[in-house]
Amino acid sequence: MIHQNLNFLKQKIDRVSLKPGVYRMLDEEGNVLYVGKAKSLRKRLQNYLRTNQLSTRILTLMSKARDIITIETQSESEALLVENDLIKQFNPPFNILLKDDKTYPNLLITKEDFPRLMKHRGAHNIPGKYFGPFPSVDALNRVLEELQKYFGLRTCTNTYFKNRTRPCLLYQIKKCTAPCCSKISLSDYHTKIQQALQFLNGKTKDLQDQLTIEMKELSKQQRYEEAAVIRDKIISLNQIQNPNLHAGLENTDIIGLYKKNGQFCLQVFRYLTGRMQGHFSYFLEPIETDLSLVLESFLTQFYEKTNLPRQILLPASVSPTFARTLKTHIQIPPFRGQKRLLIENANENAKKSFIEHEQQTKISQSVWQELSDLFKVPFLKSVDVFDNSHIQGTNAVGVCIRTTPKGFDKNHYRRFNLSAETVNTRNDVAMMHLVLDRYLKRGLSEKTLPDLILLDGGRGQLSQVIPLFEKLGVYKTKLGAFAKTGGHEAGTETLYIMGQDNPIRLNPKSPLIHLIQRMRDEAHRFAITSHRQKRAKNMFHESLIDIEGIGAKRKKALLNHFGSIKILSGASVSEIMRVEGISEKIAKKIYTFYHN
Repeated sequence: MIHQNLNFLKQKIDRVSLKPGVYRMLDEEGNVLYVGKAKSLRKRLQNYLRTNQLSTRILTLMSKARDIITIETQSESEALLVENDLIKQFNPPFNILLKDDKTYPNLLITKEDFPRLMKHRGAHNIPGKYFGPFPSVDALNRVLEELQKYFGLRTCTNTYFKNRTRPCLLYQIKKCTAPCCSKISLSDYHTKIQQALQFLNGKTKDLQDQLTIEMKELSKQQRYEEAAVIRDKIISLNQIQNPNLHAGLENTDIIGLYKKNGQFCLQVFRYLTGRMQGHFSYFLEPIETDLSLVLESFLTQFYEKTNLPRQILLPASVSPTFARTLKTHIQIPPFRGQKRLLIENANENAKKSFIEHEQQTKISQSVWQELSDLFKVPFLKSVDVFDNSHIQGTNAVGVCIRTTPKGFDKNHYRRFNLSAETVNTRNDVAMMHLVLDRYLKRGLSEKTLPDLILLDGGRGQLSQVIPLFEKLGVYKTKLGAFAKTGGHEAGTETLYIMGQDNPIRLNPKSPLIHLIQRMRDEAHRFAITSHRQKRAKNMFHESLIDIEGIGAKRKKALLNHFGSIKILSGASVSEIMRVEGISEKIAKKIYTFYHN
């Protein structure tokens, strides 16, 4: 089939110009598989026709490709920009390198009158300045602690901030300047924000000089206590500087690289505020095999979601055009002295991480194959696990999580709200039946059912779902259930499989049981979290149910403004009146309800 594709594509490629530009490879349905750029479009595309020199990944791409669309540009620089825009627009599956970067936390300074310090994961959809990603929550917490200590910026939620009438404990221990209670002016607070930004950008020397000037000015005005506070900050900033760290490494990323069998490991060592914050590891199977192209693609995607550092030290060269487009100081080999040692260390770490990842992947593949063989699924690509959560039948929810050979796929997590009107929420078996009924009908219509479904439960749950499979005509998806048979001790799970009379008692020491336990624990975590969210929301609404004049619209407005019963019950009449749609009369009723 691939040779037929190549014959058609070769005719198109022969008509392509030698100019720089961007190309798109499409499948038979017209979906974009891959977007690439080239100095010379025809020469670049001709490389894809040499099948004896292509990697398995590129051969897979070419077997699916049915058409090529090209866009000519005036220069290589313009091609780079167009390529970046098209990747964002089409999200091609063979372009995506960084699928797990959303797991890393960022530091956000919000854009408000009194900006807030906060941790953030995921898309940068909140206005403000983002810093990161950080290698771990611990690394982020250390920076947050320093920012609070030196600059006294607030970390509380907006709801909490708007409803404070007196400073909290953080003000008492000098970790917040209490802007909520006007203990600091707007201009002074923004000065501290600018100082924090200098700190985060590694400009600690500039910040120290600025603080020194401010300290001397306060001393001249005989405001010695305030001057002493700034003096202590200067001393602290001196202490966090690493005397062995080259001054040029502040706000620097060092990239390590290791390649084997067409696979790459890239490690980013991040230096921030004058110290190394940690490192990230990325394991890639790119279409390209040229080191420069791999680096360019990686850096484009990595820095699209994070701030650029002052400088980047790379293990291989990139094109001058790309270096100018990235708009930061890029250094490439050869290196000397300390920078050479740093790059060598980064490359060695990348090699060790690759070997460890390779070994772990082999183990995971072996366990996944064992699960596949157990359920007699030739190519097991996905497993959905179901669980329920409730307290004595209240606030019941059912959940579904999806697992693949590469880990948990949170894009396919599902939550099902259950009510006493539709099912006996004290009956786990009945709830599982209802959840699977909804799920299977939708999955069949959208063709999104997995290869295997596992239920957190025993024979009872399985017996309730089997008739659904038969009634709806679900034949390709396998079904099983697992339950603890020795109390709540770990490693005592028994597996029940649809179509088999005898259950399977899993070996407590086998890797397979650990895989199933991880899936069960993740489903349980998601179920508990969903239940708590539903319970908190319902408690808020139920607490207002007996107050005359409070309907669904006002309940929603109060919930959005205060966020919890605790904050609402402690609010004054004037604070309650700030909520849209709440008059003085209604505010007094709410206040009286919670204070009688």
